[in-house]
Amino acid sequence: MNISAILEAQEINLKITPLVAELSKLLLEVDIEEFDRVQQGLVEDIKEHQERASLTVAFVGQYNAGKSTTISALTGRRDIRIDSDVATNETSIYQWNGIKVIDTPGLFADRSDHDEITYNAIERADLLVFCLTYMLFDSITASNFKKLAYERDYRWKMMLLVNKMSDEAGNELQKIASYKESLALALQPNRLDEIPLSFIDARDYCEGCDSDDDLLQEISYFPDFIATLNGLIRDKGILAKLDTPIRICLGYIDEAKSIARRDKIKDDTFFELLDRFKRRADKSRSHLATIFDEVSIDTYRQIIAEGDCLADCIGRDKNLESKIEIHIHNTRKIIGSANRIVQSKIEDELRLMQDELDKLSNSDLFLAFQSRLEAAESGKIPLPDLDRERLKKQVESFRDLSAAAQGLTAVGVGIGAMDLGLLGFGAAEVFFNFLGPVVAIAGIGMAIYQKSQQQENEDKIIVARSNIQTKFAEIARGTASNLKQNLNKVEYDFYDKIYVLVSGARQKEEEIIAASSETMKKLLVIEKKLEIIRRQLTRTSV
Repeated sequence: MNISAILEAQEINLKITPLVAELSKLLLEVDIEEFDRVQQGLVEDIKEHQERASLTVAFVGQYNAGKSTTISALTGRRDIRIDSDVATNETSIYQWNGIKVIDTPGLFADRSDHDEITYNAIERADLLVFCLTYMLFDSITASNFKKLAYERDYRWKMMLLVNKMSDEAGNELQKIASYKESLALALQPNRLDEIPLSFIDARDYCEGCDSDDDLLQEISYFPDFIATLNGLIRDKGILAKLDTPIRICLGYIDEAKSIARRDKIKDDTFFELLDRFKRRADKSRSHLATIFDEVSIDTYRQIIAEGDCLADCIGRDKNLESKIEIHIHNTRKIIGSANRIVQSKIEDELRLMQDELDKLSNSDLFLAFQSRLEAAESGKIPLPDLDRERLKKQVESFRDLSAAAQGLTAVGVGIGAMDLGLLGFGAAEVFFNFLGPVVAIAGIGMAIYQKSQQQENEDKIIVARSNIQTKFAEIARGTASNLKQNLNKVEYDFYDKIYVLVSGARQKEEEIIAASSETMKKLLVIEKKLEIIRRQLTRTSV
């Protein structure tokens, strides 16, 4: 980091301290009992951060991505619990070169308690290493990674780590090139080169260190990862340590706003309806993503199996040309079947979402909400004019939200019914690019078969088989990437827009509350100032 950036970081620090004090003072002054707990939590967390001289790096990501193994490889400790199942149930802290390294439970494994623990660690960590396996992003992980990296703006102080490379057959450099292509597709429209990236096999590195096998250490690519991590610490460490207290404060402001809102309006029905609305969308999105993952993984495995079968024919089967036709035909069928399944599931899930939203619009909670407005307008219950008008706007806002969401689901169902070729993952495009190389490799394989009767040229046969497997692996990953791309399209065209509608309705209502609540107004002012500083940090880090 250059001198000007360091000086700017010092200026930023001088701005953060008085805002923390202002927030703490506000929480003490307001006569709301729950604020005492919030203020105490704020003071304790800020104090802990200030007393901690070292940086913290949290390893987060998929539950089976080898986070614990990576930390074991990094620190040299072999007493860290490692399992193929969900092994880490809480955060654990280790030391590495003066840095605190945090091992977290896996995210997105249907364990809300694990997610809460990990997100709490993320909020309090200075830098993040987001871990994946060689299977890369599944739909849920990609969606949540984008939220973390781009919506919550952690991109500038995190890196991506792909682990367990040796679990997949093929040439290492070819695999890395293919991984990069798949990752770039999954992160669109964002750019992959904005985030530091490493590819490793932590288990190989541990074994190489324990057995003094220099070659195993080298091919694990772990030294490259250490260099990349050190670069992230060197370039972003000072600014990241300033970012952490801001995020701690913002978290407590969110909690305080929720308490102030409840204290002010007493009846929280409108916000409960918004929460239920979002939960319905979350559930639908998660279900659809799970279906895509299942289809994607099954399709990936089937295509790999076809490649393995064809590779096995090299050097053994005289009728290689017919075998090529059979396996290409089978792979076309596999991809075609995946297309039809996901097309049908998109349509089914969004129709189900339509029904769910309709049920919510006719739920007892909303009908009671609506009945209260009718009673107020007819004079059956006394309600001040301002409160009655506000209640009316809330009912209208929720009706508008529901109608807009129903319109989006209709568009989403239309996406599900589109021609597969328009969706971009038709088999033809994939195989026209693939057919030439396969035939060329197959020709080599046939020549080897004929020569192998005279000279047992096993080395060339092994290379030809490996090339076939690599090509089929590329097709498998390409197909999986295309599936992810189109799930991303459905998520953007429907679910993300639902969230924008819900967020807009919530923000509008909070602004109304703030207009009549000095506490909410002051919280929003502090929040805005902290957000401006956080954006300044992001710009400085570039």
